[in-house]
Amino acid sequence: MTDILDFIKTTITRPTQQKLLRHAIQTLGIGRSEFADLLKISKRSLDAWMLPDSSKNYRTMSQQYQNEVERLLIEVQVFNSNRVTQATLSEEVPVIRCEKYGFNWPTIYRQTLLCEGHDANGLPDASHDYQAIRYSLSKDSPAQNGWKLLASEPVHTRNTPTDTGWLRISEHRTVDRADAYVRGLIDAMLAPTFEIRSRIYKFEGRIFSLIHHDKPREPEAKDNLTLYLSDAYLEVAQFYIAGREGREDIRDNEWRLVLDADGKEIETAYDWED
Repeated sequence: MTDILDFIKTTITRPTQQKLLRHAIQTLGIGRSEFADLLKISKRSLDAWMLPDSSKNYRTMSQQYQNEVERLLIEVQVFNSNRVTQATLSEEVPVIRCEKYGFNWPTIYRQTLLCEGHDANGLPDASHDYQAIRYSLSKDSPAQNGWKLLASEPVHTRNTPTDTGWLRISEHRTVDRADAYVRGLIDAMLAPTFEIRSRIYKFEGRIFSLIHHDKPREPEAKDNLTLYLSDAYLEVAQFYIAGREGREDIRDNEWRLVLDADGKEIETAYDWED
């Protein structure tokens, strides 16, 4: 990520608007029309931003869009560094859709993985190899790095003997927000009685996290629940306090869906947040 941060935030000379936009389009590997769609602007506006600043039709890009371009550059670098896994969608099971914001959730897969065993001296020993069940939002990428993927099946219900605990699939505005969310949640829930696993995914231009804790949060709670949560849509507000300008996030009403082990929607009062 250092090369991009150096390119964007150099303290010597910042790149011109034209160079920054050209670099972003080249790095993302898309055309101007697709890039304009990502920024939710017209191609005509993008063309005006990319003109030499000496042109009479040149227009200055606002700080809001400059921040968005920098965010896209950083995220593609993070994605290419394998911090983020590409999620997939299966046609074998019903698609979960967030109608409020108009997008599909990636499919959950139940994976059978083979883990390399070791002897008492820490050396690889095939006699100690073992299999484990993990959840993933990607059909072909193992939920655990370095483990061999033996089988991957799309999940419609979580009522098999191998299914355990609660799954939480959350959507986020950025990779950094997803990472902070996962770390904060794991720190809050971490206890000797829980085993918690997590991973960050990218799907259709959106960022998702998958967290699995192998037991219900409450002793009397139902097992094998699945939570879909979207609070990625936050409004950014400008404020002025004692002559100081700043920005803060205003949370929209979050969208959530809780499914039981049979894949049926249920109402729940369980505390998923702490």
